Amino acid sequence: MGRVLVADDDPIFCEIVVEELEDAGHLVTTVHDGDAVLRAIDVTVPDVLVLDCAMPGQNGVQIIKALAAAPSAPRIVVVTSRRNPAYLGQLERLGADAVMVKPLMHGDLSDMVAGFLG
Repeated sequence: MGRVLVADDDPIFCEIVVEELEDAGHLVTTVHDGDAVLRAIDVTVPDVLVLDCAMPGQNGVQIIKALAAAPSAPRIVVVTSRRNPAYLGQLERLGADAVMVKPLMHGDLSDMVAGFLG
């Protein structure tokens, strides 16, 4: 079991992801804007951050850059609807541990999180 922070401004997507991850035994917290991601991580660093890139406040690229400079940071799984290979590669070069393109198949995200937690 791990601690997972889900950051996405789409409440339906969050509900689906939370249900999948909780069913897999994880403790899940959600935030809905980029600024809230960094505030939440200042309080408790999760094991894994599931991060949407297009949110109000700081975007995913800004968050990844901020976490790359942090002394301790979670594993980052970016979930995006953008399919541009150059953009997806940029996310990984900046420090995302994995990039997944929406829509996700049921079980893919929980498998990815489980892989990070060993």
